[in-house]
Amino acid sequence: MSIDLRTELYLYDSENALFKDVSGTTQPNGYGKGTNPSYGDVEGVRIKLANYSTMEDPTTISGGAEFEQFREYVKVSQTTSVINGKTFTVGTLFVPQVSGLVVPINDEWKTTGYYVPQILASWLPTASEIALNLNVTEFGQQANTPIEANIYAYTYEIYTDIETTTFAPIANQQYLVLSGSVVYDSDTYYAGEVLVTTDTSNITISTGSVAKLNATSYSYSPLIWDIEADLNTLIQNQIGKNNQDLINQTEVEITKIALKIQAIKYAAYNKNISLLYTYDSILFIQSRLTYLLAN
Repeated sequence: MSIDLRTELYLYDSENALFKDVSGTTQPNGYGKGTNPSYGDVEGVRIKLANYSTMEDPTTISGGAEFEQFREYVKVSQTTSVINGKTFTVGTLFVPQVSGLVVPINDEWKTTGYYVPQILASWLPTASEIALNLNVTEFGQQANTPIEANIYAYTYEIYTDIETTTFAPIANQQYLVLSGSVVYDSDTYYAGEVLVTTDTSNITISTGSVAKLNATSYSYSPLIWDIEADLNTLIQNQIGKNNQDLINQTEVEITKIALKIQAIKYAAYNKNISLLYTYDSILFIQSRLTYLLAN
């Protein structure tokens, strides 16, 4: 049996979102069911956040450029390179956990669109479904600005079975470094980094800990605080108007927009979604609201 991770991601103001693990213990594949872990077994989590724009418009960086901390990159050049104690080949992923790391000369990397804030064990899922606060910078966006109105894709991973001393891992298994550093296959991994084993050669731990990936979920959420605020403003602006024909026309527009927003949220919740269509719909709603508020 594999746990069916269920999550929610929504805004509570323009610069902050709440993330919840709502998997529970009552659903057939919930926490504690069969061989599934209980809440107390979870030792660490990882959340990867992207939106349509960041996935569709990747940035390429080459030798001498600086990696952005917590931004996920994929190596696109054919040459082998060594960065911060790890060897990378074409197609491998890298999420720098420290700032200041520089792309080697003759090397080339591309962003995947995902930003991976370092959470580790600072927040863990609970039966009471206490939310994790994610501010705008933890989406990889500029501080003190609204979270970009967009359709977001996010990955949620839970890790169990912590190890604090050298051990033989499971082959072809992903592990998350929770603290300190560990060595596998002559590569050094630091807190927040993941490694995927290819065999059962030891993961060497001097001062640190790792945990094993237990379950992953992939979800979507439209985060559109400004759009919903503009819709509420448009509704409020109807109060006190005297032109009934104009009121009726605007109310039709309001209804259409509200239904379109609900359709977007419903499709995202059910994971039956086209990112491009949803993004285009968000842009259309934004432009329509801007027009209606100006007229």
